[in-house]
This record gives sequence, structure tokens and C-alpha cells, in this order.
Amino acid sequence: MYRARDTSLGRVVALKILPDGVAHDRDRLARFEREAKTLASLNHPNIAQIYGVEAVDPVSAGEWYMKYFGATRRGTAPPSREPRFYRDVPIGPSMSLMMDNVNIIIYPIAYSRKAYPEHWKNQKEMSSTKGRVVDHVGFSVDNLSDSLEKLRKDGVKVTDEIKSVAGGKIKYAFIEGPDKIRIELVEGHATKE
Repeated sequence: MYRARDTSLGRVVALKILPDGVAHDRDRLARFEREAKTLASLNHPNIAQIYGVEAVDPVSAGEWYMKYFGATRRGTAPPSREPRFYRDVPIGPSMSLMMDNVNIIIYPIAYSRKAYPEHWKNQKEMSSTKGRVVDHVGFSVDNLSDSLEKLRKDGVKVTDEIKSVAGGKIKYAFIEGPDKIRIELVEGHATKE
């Protein structure tokens, strides 16, 4: 466990990162998944909230995060799009990325449907994260206008245009990732005044 700072929300968080040896051990991975499911089912201010990333094509979604936000792929083998299963639950293809010492694992959407069927009642496809427990993730960019222009040209959906707060000191906008994750872009990097 690590103590870290969520820069997008300005709060202290706990990170549990699986070392490579554990991440490939089926029993330990299953235990971790049970822990995550148990925590996700609880709602209390003193209990950690769990956030997972889902994607229709995890490899393409991972490549998108690498291209636009500089995430790096874990491991040296090229990503595989071959299906993989664990106890009849689809766990692959998947993509494991690192960014600011945070491990991001993107599983197939079929994993989410099988592991969390209650979340999929009356829902056929991925939907926006807006209004959920974890509403969005945030990234800092040097120039918000330039970043939005480049993203638009590449076909990325801008959901909220540039707004500012704190007397114009903070500029932000929202886009939607390939996995329907709401992403806040904030101009500049946090500094202490």
C-alpha cells in the first residue's frame, strides 16, 4: 500500500499496486479481485472506493491513453488481442499501463459484464461515468486550447468546453475517452501559492 495524492481532486488516497510476480499469480489475482468486489459493494466514508477502467477493445484504449497522456505499457511482450479466461471469466485481451506510479489495468468489457452483472441490468453498452462515484479522472496539460484542438482533429469527443474558476486562474474542459471515461483536462500544473 502506498499513500499518494490524487492531483485531480486534491486529496490523499491509498494505492494498492500488484507487483509483477503477484499480478501473474492466478490465486493472488483472484484474491485481489475478491477484495476489490467486497470494497466496491460497501459505501462508507471510512472505506476506500474502488475505480476500474473498462473498454470494448482494451488494447486500443490503452494505446489511446499512451498517445494522448503519456501512459507507458507494463511488460516487454507486445500486447495480445487473444482472448484469455480465468474461471470462465474473460480477462483478456487486456492492457496494463503505468502513469505517475499508478497501475491502470484495462479489461475486456465482457469481464465487467460477468463479474458485475448488477451494474449491467438494462444496459447494453458502456455509458459515461458522469454522476457515478468516480465521476472522472483528470490530467494536466500545458495549453488547454491547443490540446483540445488536437484532440478534436483526431475525433475525440469534447463534452464540456473550456471553463474557468478562481478568477480565471484555473481553466478546465472535459473530454470522453474511448472507454466512455470522463476526462478532465486542466491547464497547467499544480503549484503551491
